[in-house]
Amino acid sequence: MRRGAQQIIPTIGGIEKMGLNDGFNPSTSYPSIPHVHSGVEFGDFKLEKGLQLKVPKTFRVLFMMWFVFSLGVLLVNLDELEMDQSRLISVYFSAPSLMTLALWLWGLNVYLWHEKMKLVPSPLVVFSERHTKSFANEDAIPHALDASAIFGIAGVMSVATATGAACFSKALKDENEMAASFYIFFFYVLAPLVIFFAPTENGFLFGTARKGLRVTISRIAAPTAHAISFADFFAADVLCSFAKSLSDVERVFCSAFQGHILSHAAEGACGDQSWRIPFVLCIPSAIRLFQCIRQRRDTGDELCFWNAVKYFSAFPVIWCSALKYHVDEDNWERLYRPMWFTFAVVNSSFSYYWDLTHDWDLPMVKKLVFPSSSSTQRSGSSNNIVAEIESNTENESFAPYGLRNNRLYKAPAVYYFACATNFMLRVSWTYKLAAHLRKNSRTVFFVSALEIVRRFQWSIFRIEKAYLKAKRAATNSRENSFINAI
Repeated sequence: MRRGAQQIIPTIGGIEKMGLNDGFNPSTSYPSIPHVHSGVEFGDFKLEKGLQLKVPKTFRVLFMMWFVFSLGVLLVNLDELEMDQSRLISVYFSAPSLMTLALWLWGLNVYLWHEKMKLVPSPLVVFSERHTKSFANEDAIPHALDASAIFGIAGVMSVATATGAACFSKALKDENEMAASFYIFFFYVLAPLVIFFAPTENGFLFGTARKGLRVTISRIAAPTAHAISFADFFAADVLCSFAKSLSDVERVFCSAFQGHILSHAAEGACGDQSWRIPFVLCIPSAIRLFQCIRQRRDTGDELCFWNAVKYFSAFPVIWCSALKYHVDEDNWERLYRPMWFTFAVVNSSFSYYWDLTHDWDLPMVKKLVFPSSSSTQRSGSSNNIVAEIESNTENESFAPYGLRNNRLYKAPAVYYFACATNFMLRVSWTYKLAAHLRKNSRTVFFVSALEIVRRFQWSIFRIEKAYLKAKRAATNSRENSFINAI
């Protein structure tokens, strides 16, 4: 067995409930948790090398001062701009801002697992599952960054985005088309070219992480061409939270090709009436839909069909909203608006149920709908010691209400808070998919930011489920090998 595979096998009996400060039992089966700045392997997963380079405190202070100064300039310019001009800034800089927010939140997730909880192996091993031959070699495995590196990249992106938005607002105020075009070119052409096509040798600009990003994007762009790995559908799920940002990117390129960077009229070819907006909003859900179809074909699991139905339910929400600009006001108020509301309620309710029951593996909904039902025990072969231990450990009658016993995070309040906030943010998710509610750009940006927060809260518990599942599988494999040897 390869050394990487040996590292992810937990010790026998390591099924205890873990709290916020708990990890797996240390033993000779695990390496001691390193300070992950040295390219250390976690299972089959390798953290980015060369992260010992630290930014001097003086530079960090200067970056912070420049960030605050740029925000100040932006706010001053916003007060002097007209509403349509302010909306342009939201359209052009919403996607970079939300990507930066996502990086900060992902860094917090990694910091929680590595630095606070010190989990060994790292929960990031769930992204190293190899479902296809293309992931059978080291070069094809996505690589992870440590929290300090993620925070560093997020900090640079924060300063760059604030600076770009401030300069763009000044160009708007001065009606300087050439300067405005340069800033848009930098964020939407030059920066992506560097990220995806700059050399990756010797870890240049976090080359291994960029290589992994390229592999993942290429795989989700062809959702039925490969067997679906955890990294594939996780990335596509995150992309669903960026649906509004994708539609903003489409409007940016549309405006550039139309030759009016500084005159983004709502009723023009790139305006609210464009059919391209709902089409782009549908792309992330369509990717997940086709991924579910591929998973259903590969595994025969009926849950994949219902998961596909969940993503399909987003389409009526998007297209009914788009009809606002193509029907008269009476028909909208009498017919299409109630239809949009009904579809939105169905989609949000179904998605919330799926989050709790299947993505987080919490019996919360079952407890609420069937409070008198007895908990279902896990079945296993009579000679499998681990199955018996799991059955006792995961008996829901001994777990806090609506939760499971086998948890990474000790306090039940953490899960209850997540369930409550996930519900509220799921409702706001409908707002960002509604083309007819896009006129208040600041509100739309705020709601889109809340969706990013919800997604990375969701990811904490989604990865927890995958992590504990991998642990059970590794433990069962180890124990079965032991029993067979006897």
